[in-house]
Amino acid sequence: MRLYFIFLFSILHSLSAQISISGKIIDDKNEAVPYAAIGSLKHTTAVLSNDKGSFRLQLSEYDETDSIKFYAIGYKEQYIPIVQLKNSAANEIRLLSSDQQLEEVEVNAKKLFRKKLGVINYDKTNCTGFVGLENNWKGVETAIRISNESKKLLKVVDFQFYIIKNQLPDSLMFRLNIYSSNEFYPTKNILKRSIIFKTNIKQGEVSLDLSSYDIRAYDDFFVSLECLMEKVSINDFCFAGQNNEPAYIRESVFNKWKKVRGGGGAFNVSVLYQKKN
Repeated sequence: MRLYFIFLFSILHSLSAQISISGKIIDDKNEAVPYAAIGSLKHTTAVLSNDKGSFRLQLSEYDETDSIKFYAIGYKEQYIPIVQLKNSAANEIRLLSSDQQLEEVEVNAKKLFRKKLGVINYDKTNCTGFVGLENNWKGVETAIRISNESKKLLKVVDFQFYIIKNQLPDSLMFRLNIYSSNEFYPTKNILKRSIIFKTNIKQGEVSLDLSSYDIRAYDDFFVSLECLMEKVSINDFCFAGQNNEPAYIRESVFNKWKKVRGGGGAFNVSVLYQKKN
């Protein structure tokens, strides 16, 4: 009887330790913020809101000293103690615009040059996909490093990759991220607003016009493709990869980046730059 009581107490304690936090992310105009990141500071568990800003974060452990981080590109990060969120059935989280100002750069259109950086030639036999975490691909990222050897100001104007296989019935949905670089890994996302796009291409090149986003870089940077679909295994979808350069992957939002040899995406970008006289 004593052993049975201890076993039952352990089950009840485990259930009581679990917690689910749900709500909706909105901006300062009361509009939904789609695909915002929500995660625990004490654990690696994190999720993305859906296309309507709604989310549900389930934690296996409850720690009253924990806080929940809310983040979306173009908005200020927000940290809320978990004790303020756990008793509400539907929290409403308001994110404020970051109001980041772009530096003014004078560019003479007659002296602009264009070139491609990254993996230019696609290996259409190298079928590469996302690394899903516990059968969930939403929020998974794969990135490559783009070298800016000249250290000149570059303006990123488009992005390309090649789909080898797409057997999914619905549109593919991704987010393009561009990160600044330290010596080893992606660091800060340099975008001022989120770049979310869809494609129905079954096989062929996907090209994304970025000229309106005013993306600038002086140093090396990382280009990342983020999956916004729940399930997209390599059996259903893959894109052209490359084995010559290291790949960088992140299995979940807020997780640490990992560097792996080979298997990275064959991504490339076109940039504009100005030669000095």
